[in-house]
Amino acid sequence: MLLVEIDALNNEEYLPLLPEELIRADLENDALLFFGAQTEGEPVGTLAAELLPDAGARLRHIYLKEELRGKGLGEAMFDLMMDEFPKRGIDRCGGLAGIEA
Repeated sequence: MLLVEIDALNNEEYLPLLPEELIRADLENDALLFFGAQTEGEPVGTLAAELLPDAGARLRHIYLKEELRGKGLGEAMFDLMMDEFPKRGIDRCGGLAGIEA
């Protein structure tokens, strides 16, 4: 699996994966960092984290295509995002469970 930073709201590959209510809620938030997940070159999911002013982040969503759920891919997406955070100066991520980066 590959995780890449994306402009989810302007990315035609990933935009169809996002539920409409997430798109509406996130349009007004400039502090979001979006990642897209791919397997075999195909977009399969997205993650979004809200960057906080104290070098932390709050997980906003993890979304994975329904047919791929229950196979550990969401956890793999989350782990890849957590590996990326220290490179960006983010030392913790809360939201789902307050996990340290």
